[in-house]
Amino acid sequence: MDTSKRTAPRFYSSNALGTSGSKIYSIVGTTSNIYTLATLPDLVAGGSGELDSVSGAFSTQTESGITISGTVDTQLASVNGSVLQPDGTSAGFGGVRSGTTSNARMINLSSRARVGTGQNVAIAGFYIKGSQPREMLLRAVGPGLVSFDVDNALTDPRIKLLRGQSIIASNDDWSAADNADDISAAMDRTGAFPIDPSGNDAALLLDLQPDLYTAIVEGATDSGVALVEIYDASQDLTDQTQRLANLSTRGLVGSGDDTLILGFFVTGNAPKRILARGVGPILADFGIDTPLSDPMLTIYQGNTQLAQNDDWGSGPNTAQELINAADSINAISLETGASDAAILITLAPGAYTLHVTSADGSTGIALAEIYEIPAE
Repeated sequence: MDTSKRTAPRFYSSNALGTSGSKIYSIVGTTSNIYTLATLPDLVAGGSGELDSVSGAFSTQTESGITISGTVDTQLASVNGSVLQPDGTSAGFGGVRSGTTSNARMINLSSRARVGTGQNVAIAGFYIKGSQPREMLLRAVGPGLVSFDVDNALTDPRIKLLRGQSIIASNDDWSAADNADDISAAMDRTGAFPIDPSGNDAALLLDLQPDLYTAIVEGATDSGVALVEIYDASQDLTDQTQRLANLSTRGLVGSGDDTLILGFFVTGNAPKRILARGVGPILADFGIDTPLSDPMLTIYQGNTQLAQNDDWGSGPNTAQELINAADSINAISLETGASDAAILITLAPGAYTLHVTSADGSTGIALAEIYEIPAE
């Protein structure tokens, strides 16, 4: 096996997972020595060790007893590992080699909310970044949720897509669409869970120019729980100039089935910095009669809680960190001292959900937001 690439000098820059932007730096020397430096919120530590020339595994220990270990993958030009402190606390990290472009991105965005009429419809906004059209699959699932034991699923959802104030497409029952066969193929291609063609779920498949879009889901005859899904259905998912950059969903929030849930998937060769927000009080400035007074925001990976916030700026991030992140993607500013919630976090590739609930037991309209933060 040729190990020359593994033993050549290389510099890797990593982001610490579960933090807003802590860094781990690694240098692989010409004789398979590896030097690491971790800069976390509560420590700065460095050490050296040996890199296994076959597996790429390494482990370094600092004078203070901190162990920094991981694996260098030369084919992907990436590194992944963890920082373990003597008290047992640990932080994962991941990154890419200097000169390697990170292709981390968000795909397969979804949101679950209670849907009705008037201000209680589900409104999902999303942004396509780039300069060329992107094929997108949008779904409004109601009856398809019954097999997932969702109580009070919306029996007949319908979806319409707006660009600005103009409706550019709409659908009630997806199997009745002129391009139903193409929609079915796109569902298979994107890995979307199957929905019965004889059911009343709705879907759209169309090429969209880079811009801001709004998908509105409502009940044709009743109210209930619905899932709004936005998939990148393009044949080539490696094109980083064209991609989904954010998702926001407005819906009724309370407890139980009235939890507003956003799902998203991070893919690529490195972690991704995400700004997540649960917005309530500020919606009164935009004509919402019954905004949620005190949103609670929680991020999960599977059943594991990764981060939680009640009032933004009160932890786990500082107010200035959140302000800087919002400014970097031109998100609307939150009012100082308001009860809106926000979290800035670095996430490894994988599936995640964001839950917006009521911290004070009240019910109202809230906005759940996920933003892709540009690399520093």
